[in-house]
Amino acid sequence: MVSSMKRVIVIAVVLSVVVSVRAEKMLVDGIAARVNGDVVTIGEVVKVMRPLQQELIRKYRGEVLREKLQSTYEESLDSLIGRSLILSAYKEQDMKIPEWLVDERVEEVVRDSFKGDRSELMAVLAREHVSFDEWRESWKERIIIASMRSSFVGQKIKISPKSIRERYDKAKDKYRQSGKMKLRMIFLRSAGSVASGAAAARADEVFKKLEAGESFADLAKEYSGGSHAESGGDWGWVEPGTLRQEITDGISKLKPGAVSGVIETKKGLYIVKVEARKEALSRSFEQVRLEIEDELRRESGKEIYEAWVARLAEDAFIEVSDVDLFSEK
Repeated sequence: MVSSMKRVIVIAVVLSVVVSVRAEKMLVDGIAARVNGDVVTIGEVVKVMRPLQQELIRKYRGEVLREKLQSTYEESLDSLIGRSLILSAYKEQDMKIPEWLVDERVEEVVRDSFKGDRSELMAVLAREHVSFDEWRESWKERIIIASMRSSFVGQKIKISPKSIRERYDKAKDKYRQSGKMKLRMIFLRSAGSVASGAAAARADEVFKKLEAGESFADLAKEYSGGSHAESGGDWGWVEPGTLRQEITDGISKLKPGAVSGVIETKKGLYIVKVEARKEALSRSFEQVRLEIEDELRRESGKEIYEAWVARLAEDAFIEVSDVDLFSEK
């Protein structure tokens, strides 16, 4: 969104930090953007991106990590700029959110999230260094934004029965009910080659006991190193697509009651029992009509929202800081 705004002035603010698992120590002082006289701080942007930040740090390293973090920062900044634009537009409207409505929402939050104990809320706010008035104002802004979105976005979403039918006809496979298998697994962790060593010896031992008629569940409790060992290796109903490809390939042709051979993966060895199967089924148009309508509403709402915010940006003064928060320099 920022890149498409016509009246954006970019100023350079370079903040460098070494990206690591200690990313909570990032320097977050400074202004990320000014929107019609209001300020979006770097700290606010980092707070918005924090839920994704740790996930990115776990998944990526080096330059790829820095690029992902910077991209997430920019997307989070875009969302906050949009929020500021909506609040600015609200101030220019005749409509006003009544204070009693804000108080009512605050009481709902205290009741639902703090069991009606206002002192517990105050203790949490104190730990976060947030005053009650600031917290209440944040809820007022949420109500304002929800009201504005309903007026300028929600009421403009129109989904025709024809468009729902066309989406179904073009992507029937997408709306199939996935097949599932009820599985038990024995996992034998391997420190080295999965084809040899102690793990392979344990696998041979397990197979001999299975051939002798011992219970798969009991052997899973005794031998498995997986997280489901205590339940006898019971994974419940699983969609094949959620499993490692080696496991999916190894059990694809097994009938209910059958046990796989030793399945080799980078993590170790698996022995899998297929207890039952549910085959993939086609769902009728009537079964998925509401699901498709919701999907189209989300897509249309996103387009209308982005167009609305872009129009607000055209008449706004926006100054964005060029923040390099994740550089190693």
